[in-house]
Amino acid sequence: MPSMVLGILFCDRYQLDADLYAMTVIVTTFIGVAVLANGCAKLPLVALL
Repeated sequence: MPSMVLGILFCDRYQLDADLYAMTVIVTTFIGVAVLANGCAKLPLVALL
């Protein structure tokens, strides 16, 4: 999570869309967890969703 805080600080400093950044981090984290769980459990990705 410290990296997310740094990203939000950069967004604030350079006046970028912090909400979009936060949503992107959340979505990509979820995708990463789903891919890892899919590989470990040998389940179809659709079953996780």
